[in-house]
Amino acid sequence: MMKNLLGISFAALTVLQSAHADENTAKEQAFNQAYAALKTALSNNDAEQTKLSAKKSYELGCDFYGRTSERCFELTDNYAEIMDELADFDEAEIVYRDALAKMAIEYGDNSIEVGELALNILQSLSVGTNHDVNDFIVRFLSYRIDDAADELERQDPLAAGEFWFKAIQAYNRHGYRNKKEILKAYQLMDEHSKTENQALVVCRFMAAKYYFHKRDIDDGIELHEKNIQAMEQLNDPQLKRLEIQTRGLLITSYQREGNRKKEQQHLVGLAKITPWSKNAEPIYRTGAEYPEYAWHNNMEGTVILRFDLDKSGRPKNIKVVSADHGNTFKRSAIKSLRKWRFLPKLENGKPVKAKGLETSVSFALAK
Repeated sequence: MMKNLLGISFAALTVLQSAHADENTAKEQAFNQAYAALKTALSNNDAEQTKLSAKKSYELGCDFYGRTSERCFELTDNYAEIMDELADFDEAEIVYRDALAKMAIEYGDNSIEVGELALNILQSLSVGTNHDVNDFIVRFLSYRIDDAADELERQDPLAAGEFWFKAIQAYNRHGYRNKKEILKAYQLMDEHSKTENQALVVCRFMAAKYYFHKRDIDDGIELHEKNIQAMEQLNDPQLKRLEIQTRGLLITSYQREGNRKKEQQHLVGLAKITPWSKNAEPIYRTGAEYPEYAWHNNMEGTVILRFDLDKSGRPKNIKVVSADHGNTFKRSAIKSLRKWRFLPKLENGKPVKAKGLETSVSFALAK
């Protein structure tokens, strides 16, 4: 009896497994067909067919792989991103919210997994002026990202800092700049990173810019100076552009403070990593004052100037090469150029004087 029952049980199980396998095969085939149709529609730039195929592959794929599977979440993001690209954000938002709800059921409302999905969505959203997108970011995604970062900080502070850093970069893409969370990201990364690295340098730069935005110039300068040391230590070619930008900001800051020594230090440092040219743009310039006579008489024009540079990159021996409207703009152009700063020319690593540079100062009325 037991043997017979055992035989029936195994037979029934075999039939069930076979039926399940057949069902899965059918589901897989249907999904593959829908996904192939989606790729065809995309290659043909067929917007309407792309919408239909994207939705079908998303629904069939999640049915086949499971609603809480990683593959389903990838298909969800893929479908929503297509809807977003096709300017159907209402549908995209429904799909995104559904995916986050499923993830919350699987892992919990404040889980890191939910926050990571919210960050992935933020990173994939197209950049534009759609107010619905902005509202979705502020009122829905940001809270999940905040909660995940707080939870992650309790478990792994460095990972939390890196998570915040990625989130801030994504927010910046959508116009949400100067978020104070950049300071938290930097604090966590700086405190828990064992060595200097590219991500830490970029994060520190963004934190310094936040301080500058808040008019906390001293703290901003301190972080920029620390970054210069880090970039010199790392000697990473990918950070060269950032070093140029950082030294430029420091030169401008020290120029305003009247700190000639520090200003010159960064001028020389910048000159060492930037090819010198007579045609180079100034690293610091002020706008020329519009002559009152020209203003009242709607006059516009350009002044071409020839000059030399001293060892500090300051214009000297300024001469007028040509000028529109006689003497009208000359004095204002010369006065402006005297305040400009250029990279000093280097020979054997030391700044030297340079002769025969030319530049133009233009005067144009607002249209």
